[in-house]
Amino acid sequence: MAARNRKADIASTVSPARSKRARKRSPGRPPAADGPGLTRARVVAAAADLARREGFEAVNVRRLAIELGVWAGAVSHHAPNKDDLLDEVVDLLLGACPVTFPASVDWRVRLRLVVRSLASVFSDHPGSSDWAVRRVGVSKTRANGEAVGRVFYDIFLAAGLSQATALEATAAAHAMTMGAIKLSDAASRRGSAEGGWLVVGEGEKSVRFAPPQILDACVDCLIAGVEKMTTRHPRRRESAKKERADR
Repeated sequence: MAARNRKADIASTVSPARSKRARKRSPGRPPAADGPGLTRARVVAAAADLARREGFEAVNVRRLAIELGVWAGAVSHHAPNKDDLLDEVVDLLLGACPVTFPASVDWRVRLRLVVRSLASVFSDHPGSSDWAVRRVGVSKTRANGEAVGRVFYDIFLAAGLSQATALEATAAAHAMTMGAIKLSDAASRRGSAEGGWLVVGEGEKSVRFAPPQILDACVDCLIAGVEKMTTRHPRRRESAKKERADR
């Protein structure tokens, strides 16, 4: 009991000024623990910018804290889950893609333009397409992911598919496009040492694809699949026409 009282007496003799100096942050620390004006949107934007400069693998709480000039805890407060943060970065990239084109443009041309637009944005952020492929089920459910899905959906309706078939084609197109962008990026990163080619197969049976050819092959495959469905299944084509008329 006496020892406890002595500790209390010692604590009471510490001057407020000394106590304030003790709490003063050490040199080199960020200007504020909570980050004035820090929001989740700012954290996501900083993550996207860091991914553009150094790739998705460079994005972590400590690096973002340095980029934003705040405590790591402040970043964690706004982005407690790294996977969720990277999902939002992917959605931000999807929102930056100009994917809306006049309906008067042939659906095949629109499809090719959409794929190239997505490739242009994602290729500027190394590793983003790889993450998008792994989390394709998540990216489709976010705001911009849904918007891009709607663009694909409208294109396939214009091609003559029914609503149900267009939904299936949209899911396939989203996954195939991100996969093609990932392969294209992988081929580009090989550099001049291997000519920037993606090699499929071995020996005389191997086939080489340049990055642009990978994207074109993806679109050609989608177009061929849609045309085959509308040609082989006239009932589906008539059903699609009726659905468009009803809308």
